Amino acid sequence: MAQHLRKGKITCIEISEENAGIARKNIKDAGLEHKIEILVGDAEKVLPELKQKFDLVFLDTEKEDYIKHLKLFEKNLFKGSVIIADNVKKFKHKVK
Repeated sequence: MAQHLRKGKITCIEISEENAGIARKNIKDAGLEHKIEILVGDAEKVLPELKQKFDLVFLDTEKEDYIKHLKLFEKNLFKGSVIIADNVKKFKHKVK
């Protein structure tokens, strides 16, 4: 996905420093470090600090945190932004 971006950037939040390090190495090996940013920390602390807006969000977190995280990044969405949520069928009664 990142290699096909003309403009824009991919921002990832990873709670594990170890996993973030592995991801950064893979990103560097692919020559995409200028297009992908990895933020390390708990999403509940990182999301409120984000200032930029996002066209697309892929949400894959602890399933019980989906609604809470959706509310935390709602301010960072453009009108018409797309949210892709993994396993959202489990929460269809809570998601509109």
